[in-house]
Amino acid sequence: MGDTGALTLGLVICFLIVSICYCSGRNGAQTLGKYIAIVLSSLLIPILEVPRLFFTRIINGKSPFKADANHIHHLLMRCGLSSRKTLLILLSSDVLIVLLTAAMTRFLSLTWIFVIDIMVYAVMLFIISRNIKLEALPKE
Repeated sequence: MGDTGALTLGLVICFLIVSICYCSGRNGAQTLGKYIAIVLSSLLIPILEVPRLFFTRIINGKSPFKADANHIHHLLMRCGLSSRKTLLILLSSDVLIVLLTAAMTRFLSLTWIFVIDIMVYAVMLFIISRNIKLEALPKE
C-alpha cells in the first residue's frame, strides 16, 4: 500500500470513528465513552507504536524521524513469518483487542480498560521480542 492507499484508509477510519461517536453520543456520555474506548482500541497498535518507536530511536541515539526496521511488522518478520502471516497476526491481534475492550466496557472503567489494553500490547511485544531470530537482526 502506498501513500495514497494509506491516506484513503486513514480517511475511511476517521469517518467511521466520527460516525460511531456521533450516533452513540445521543445515548449519553457514559455510552459515548464506551464507544470511544472500543473505537480507540481498534487503533491501539498504531497509536502505541508511534511513541514506542520515537523513544526507542532517541534511547539508541538516533533521530526519531529517521526510518528504521523496528516497526512491529518488521519484528514479526524477523521471527521468520511471511508477509501474509504477519498481516494475519496483526489483524487477529487487533480484532482480539477490540473484542476484549468491548467485553470489558460492561465491567470496568475506561481507565482500567486502557491500562489493560496497553498491557496486552506490551505482552504482545514481549512475546515477539523473545522469538526474534538472531540471524535476522539488522546489521548496523
